Amino acid sequence: MSKSSKIIIFISVLGLLLVTIGVTYSYLKTTAIQSDSNVISTLNCLEVTMEDVSAPITVSETYPVSDDEGLQTTPYRFKLKNLCNIQVGVDINLESLTTASSSGLYYYLKVSLNNNPAALLRSKTSTTKYASGTDARRLTYASINPNEERTYELKLWVDSDATYSQAGNKTYQGKIVAVAQPVYYTNIGTAPSEWSSAASNTLLAAIRDGRYTYANPITTPGRTHNNVYENVISSTPDDYGTSYYFRGNVENNYVSFANMCWRIVRVTGRANSGTDYNNAIKLVLFNYNPNNVSNPCAYSEMGTTNAFARYNNTDNGKKGMSPYNVNHNGTSNNKNAYIGFMYGDPAGTTYEATHANTTNSTILTNLITWYDLVFTTAQKNVLADVIWCNDKSIASNSYNPDNWTGTYNTGIGAERTNYAVKERIYDSSTANPTLICPDASTSNTSYKKISKFTASETTYGNGALNGYKIGLLTADEIAFAGSKFSGDNSNYYLYANTRGDGYQIYWTLSPSYHNGSRAYMMLNYYTGSMSQYNFPEYYRGLRPMIALKPTTTIVSGGDGSQNNPYVVSV
Repeated sequence: MSKSSKIIIFISVLGLLLVTIGVTYSYLKTTAIQSDSNVISTLNCLEVTMEDVSAPITVSETYPVSDDEGLQTTPYRFKLKNLCNIQVGVDINLESLTTASSSGLYYYLKVSLNNNPAALLRSKTSTTKYASGTDARRLTYASINPNEERTYELKLWVDSDATYSQAGNKTYQGKIVAVAQPVYYTNIGTAPSEWSSAASNTLLAAIRDGRYTYANPITTPGRTHNNVYENVISSTPDDYGTSYYFRGNVENNYVSFANMCWRIVRVTGRANSGTDYNNAIKLVLFNYNPNNVSNPCAYSEMGTTNAFARYNNTDNGKKGMSPYNVNHNGTSNNKNAYIGFMYGDPAGTTYEATHANTTNSTILTNLITWYDLVFTTAQKNVLADVIWCNDKSIASNSYNPDNWTGTYNTGIGAERTNYAVKERIYDSSTANPTLICPDASTSNTSYKKISKFTASETTYGNGALNGYKIGLLTADEIAFAGSKFSGDNSNYYLYANTRGDGYQIYWTLSPSYHNGSRAYMMLNYYTGSMSQYNFPEYYRGLRPMIALKPTTTIVSGGDGSQNNPYVVSV
């Protein structure tokens, strides 16, 4: 068998042990197996072993099947082991040896690694090219500790949407490419000392004791996307103290709660005094689990009825919409007021009147309805009352009109009101995101907390949510997670376009600006970048966010991975 037909492993300066155990598919007619092994050793910690290596992974003369059937096929198995004495970061890719022009299957193949949700092969095809000049589809990224071994199972099948003419008599070939390099961090130490007293059966202790690197990020939040090898918990100030946030390619921040799957975004700071807002665990919805499967995190987040940042592009999303497909505020975009989670008088002539918290927004109304529908009383009791920041403060470079009705159109700069979050995020060369929610832009002290939404707590927040402990991500939180304003990024845990149809766009709580005729809100785009160009009346994805008390108990055994999430026992 020629060298060109073998699976090729590209590895940088560190060592991995790769063992492949063969491949068969119940729907394939032909496979080829190599029985000899190859050993490469050039450095003390570099060892690559291949045993029973197959020819290029081949899908040939098969027919379309459902995802459930595809996930039952016999997998292609391989193992990675780090033989070095430091952590390594590994990109695991599937390089296509056949192109779109030479194989119709290129457009119809589904892929699943370790029984994770199925996705179309082309949906995450990167621009990366390897020796053969063909596309490489990034399957996953893994941070592997010294002497740790990981086992992987890859499954490929033809999507049920394909016709016989599209799939019949077609062939696809690919090979696994693993790219590894050292992971260097400037450590900030072990788990925060304020977590040391957390009971061993709590979610906070699971985070404390998990396999996380507490480190300063390699890249600067808000100014650059996370580095592909970043997988850390880092820290920054918030309203309560020092918040610890997840950044980058995090794969062990999954939580199963209330028959839904969530991702941990951050742990709030610890104030000198207070209650459950100290070290609360903020979660964002990953999927709703409508099929009631035992592990909601293993269920596809991009199914036709699930929540993860999905909206229907027909008639601006209004037809066939789900509970997670809403506009931010009403049917109009022409007033400053409509940037509010709650808002004041759209015809108000002062900052205070326009931005007061007197009327629930459309998106808050939907969140409240959803909250009462999906959570039991016991589950509501473990939710923490934390700040949800709808930052209504005005940017320093903004024109501040005397008339806040949104109808001003005269004078230099009179057409624009910039909100502070835009000033912090928009220019990536100077971006400076924050988890401290600013006070309102007014000298009237009774309005200072209008941006700081809480359910009932009034020491730090405004207590305006009438008991509802629910919110959304902010643009600042997304920046800390790994994104920035403009520019694609698929290498962080809030990336949403796994479905591949380009319509995974979801709202944030962060207003952007008013240009004299229209208000704009920030959202997270399907490419993994942030955007400011969405009117409040548009229908976009809704990803609810909650916070769990640090004392919330979990079922033992979970490690936070998608297949073995932390399970909250309420």
